[in-house]
Amino acid sequence: MDNDIFNELKRLNEKVDALTALVTELTGAKKQKADAKKAQAKAKAIPLTKEDIERLQGQFAQLYGRWLENQEAAVREELEAMSPDDLRRLADANNLNVTAKTAKERVIQLIGFRFREKKQLTHAVSRLA
Repeated sequence: MDNDIFNELKRLNEKVDALTALVTELTGAKKQKADAKKAQAKAKAIPLTKEDIERLQGQFAQLYGRWLENQEAAVREELEAMSPDDLRRLADANNLNVTAKTAKERVIQLIGFRFREKKQLTHAVSRLA
């Protein structure tokens, strides 16, 4: 009888050890994923070079020109097709206040606001002249 109890306790102890190992493995895998994601985010956050800024400002001007030609829907579709990081870089190069955590839809809104603001400013100046 004592031997049966001892064997049963031994089996339970082995099961507890196996469960503990699984939990440790799962938490380790989650931590590795989180660390990899953080490292990837840091790697993508490369500062804009002068050439990048000029290229992105040119792209912004091209999009604004199309927007002025009443192609707002096409411009919005093009912006929505861009990755969030590319959109943030475009906005950052054009002095829009964005961070790495700014949502994609918010960046698109900010670009639209800048287009309208720029149109109002240029049309106000042309009316004064």
